[in-house]
Amino acid sequence: MAPSSGASAEAQKQPGTSKLSVRSNLQMRLALLVLPLLVVSLATLSHLAYANMRDSRLNTARIELRNAMDQAGGTIRHHIETLHSHLEVFTRSEILEKYLDIQDEQERYTLLQPALIRLFSGFQQAISGYFEVRLLLPDGFEDTRVTVHELPNRSEEERESPFFRALSDRATGPYHVMATHPDNGEWVMMAGEAVRSGHKTGGKDGANRVRGYLAVSLWPTFLQDLAERRQVGQTGGFVIADGRGVIRLAHKSVLVGSTLPEALRACFQGGCGADDPRVVTLKGEAHLASAVSVEPELLVVGVMPLEEVYRETDRLLMLTFLVGVLATVVMGLTMLFSLHRVVVVPLRQLRRVSFRIGGGDFTTPVPRLGHDEIGQVAVAMEGMRFRLASLYQDLTSARDQAESANRAKSAFLANMSHEIRTPMNAILGMSQLMLQGEMPVRQRELLSKIQLSSKALLRLINDLLDFSCIEANRLELVSVPFRLDDVWLKIGQPCEARALEKGLRLSYRRDESVPDRLVGDFQRLQQVLFNLVDNALKFTDQGWIRIGVALVERTGEKRVLRFEVRDSGMGMNAEQREHLFDRFTQGDASSTRRHGGTGLGLALCRALVTRMGGELGVESEPGQGSCFWFTVEVREALSGDPMPEFATLDAIASEALSLPVCPSVSSFVGGGSSPEASSPGESDDAALLAILREMVKPLQDRQPKACQELLGRLEGIRAGAAWRDRVTELARLIRRYRLKEAGQLVEGWLGESDPVEDSG
Repeated sequence: MAPSSGASAEAQKQPGTSKLSVRSNLQMRLALLVLPLLVVSLATLSHLAYANMRDSRLNTARIELRNAMDQAGGTIRHHIETLHSHLEVFTRSEILEKYLDIQDEQERYTLLQPALIRLFSGFQQAISGYFEVRLLLPDGFEDTRVTVHELPNRSEEERESPFFRALSDRATGPYHVMATHPDNGEWVMMAGEAVRSGHKTGGKDGANRVRGYLAVSLWPTFLQDLAERRQVGQTGGFVIADGRGVIRLAHKSVLVGSTLPEALRACFQGGCGADDPRVVTLKGEAHLASAVSVEPELLVVGVMPLEEVYRETDRLLMLTFLVGVLATVVMGLTMLFSLHRVVVVPLRQLRRVSFRIGGGDFTTPVPRLGHDEIGQVAVAMEGMRFRLASLYQDLTSARDQAESANRAKSAFLANMSHEIRTPMNAILGMSQLMLQGEMPVRQRELLSKIQLSSKALLRLINDLLDFSCIEANRLELVSVPFRLDDVWLKIGQPCEARALEKGLRLSYRRDESVPDRLVGDFQRLQQVLFNLVDNALKFTDQGWIRIGVALVERTGEKRVLRFEVRDSGMGMNAEQREHLFDRFTQGDASSTRRHGGTGLGLALCRALVTRMGGELGVESEPGQGSCFWFTVEVREALSGDPMPEFATLDAIASEALSLPVCPSVSSFVGGGSSPEASSPGESDDAALLAILREMVKPLQDRQPKACQELLGRLEGIRAGAAWRDRVTELARLIRRYRLKEAGQLVEGWLGESDPVEDSG
């Protein structure tokens, strides 16, 4: 048996109408899974390649710096060695030795000083870098001096100068140093060598004795050429600094005069070498630098900007990245195309089949999708389709049987409730009439017990009918004006008697914020409150029971009231509270329980409270009593709303809260009144008219109790189809206490029926 075509079409339409999203589209999810993996792989490879290229380029730059420093060092050493060789050759000059051998100063100046000056001038002219040549005597006195320019001679006594002290302390060989010239303040190389006797002349006494010192001042043109003309890489070069770390010469003029970083100044103490390049900052620009201390006052630094070092690396990285992106896109598209064919397309076919099966289409076979895991799923789904088709047929048959049984149950419950209510109304009426007469005490007690038991049975029947109405969604709420305190007074009359019998203190309190004049279904409100108080009386053996009403919410005319019923009874544990409001369930369900009941009261209360726009709950602990609470929505009565008299509500209390059943029970159980559902005592329209005539007086005198008793007799009569609808309308008016309208309606019916009877 297949389901309806509408359900199948709706189920098949669902996947097509769903919006395209990441969560609902497998292909997009696969793309989001594959692409990050490829991107992460690309990023990792690019990072490794970039790091290796940077390291390789850095090593290349270090090698380039090392070679440049070696060349620069070789150039500087060559010039210094040339200077030393010039000094050694010059100190062996025969004219210089003869000049120093003459002891008499006047004779020396007269005979050989002109020749010595010519010798110094020729030496200076041959090598333009030597801008000053001097002859110093052993005591530090400047004997002879030849300069390129007219330099001021600030002092002829060099005894205390650092250069002379270092020169005189040197045992053998030439001496040189980079220093600031005392006469012109320029940073120059000053060199010298001792002139000793015994080179070519002199006896044993004067052999190897210092006769004077030859000193020259050299412009460091070779250092300037090194700094300004020699490049390191493309934009790098050399920086020459003095002993204080001040840059004297540099490949960039902006660096001249600035101070080297501390890391490079440490090279004066031998902390680094040409094989130990480091990153430093010069004028805000990062450089790779290698420094060598040629002497205590001369530091040669080769620098190369890091931007130049990594420029080629960045270019290679960009090229690698572009190639990687292209490769990633190609690989990603290839993988997605393969996944689409192998995974997505078969899964989409399975999805369409699953939606058809979910919609009840068990006739379309599942396509074959190969021998892999997806194909195995398709085979399993095909077997599931056969099993579901069989199960669906069995379930459909079972559902039809269950619905038929439920309809039969509802019809039986409604009919039996009506059948029981008819004799119960007669028993209640007759017992009430008998109690009004004279009889022995023993008989009165027995008759009172019969009446009480009948009222309890009637309440149970009403609960069952209420459940039938709720299940059929035919329970109607009737909103009428009422006084809240009057409702409690009617409940309190039977409850206080039971409380006195058990020795309990029963109290009621209404907050001042709660209005007394309200509009709502007071019968259902009274029913719920009575059930909760009755439940508290049943399970409380000693102590007290307190009923309270408070205002929870005020919105316009709407009021939300909270009712609480607290007691000092036995209380309940968590397991009992969890299932307390289930149908046919009690807190103590054992066969030895002390308290009776069917377990319908609290379940019915929750259903009624929910219909009235509220909720019902309980707070309880074992041995600490219980607090049942519920909220309802009502409307505060206006000044023009008519209030019922106290006697009107008294009719309900006199019947021990026997509430009206839902209207037209037989209309939702599948039929009208049958002959078996009517009272066997009265079975024609004449009896119905007799009861209507009897009802005129109670309706005119506004006696709801008598009217309801007559109504019960009226409903038990088997009347024709024309009168059944009239009786239903009359019952609705009487149960809503609209007695005036009901009287007018009855008088009209009797006026229509009397002429017919007279003519008969």
